[in-house]
Amino acid sequence: PHLLILRAHLLSFIPHLPHLLIMRAHLLSFVPHLLILRAHLLSFIPHLLIMRAHLLSFVPHLLILRAHLPSFTPHLLILRAHLLILRAHLLSFLPHLLILRAHLLSFIPHLLIMRAHLLSFIPHLLILR
Repeated sequence: PHLLILRAHLLSFIPHLPHLLIMRAHLLSFVPHLLILRAHLLSFIPHLLIMRAHLLSFVPHLLILRAHLPSFTPHLLILRAHLLILRAHLLSFLPHLLILRAHLLSFIPHLLIMRAHLLSFIPHLLILR
C-alpha cells in the first residue's frame, strides 16, 4: 500500500512536469550570472587586503600623534587665547570704521554740489573762448 501511495503521488507530478522543467531551466540560467558575480566579488579581496594593510600602516602614526597631543594642549590653549584677543582687538576698530564710513559718506552731497558748481562754469568758459 505504501508503494502504491508513493506511485500515485509521483504520478500526480506529471501534469506539473513541463512547469517544473521550465522552472529548473530558469533557475539554471542564473548559474552563469551567479558565477560571474562570485568572481567579481572575489576580485575585490586583493583590494580589500591592500586597503586593510594601508589603514593598518596609519596605526603607529596615530599612536605617536596621540602620545604627543598632551604636550600640544598648552600651546593650543595659548593660541586660542591669542586669537580671541586678536578678534576682540579687531572688533574694537569696528565702531571707528563705521564712523569713518559715515563721515566719508557725508562728503557725497558736498562733492555733488561742487561738481554741479564746476559744471555751471562750462557755459561761461565756452563764451570766453
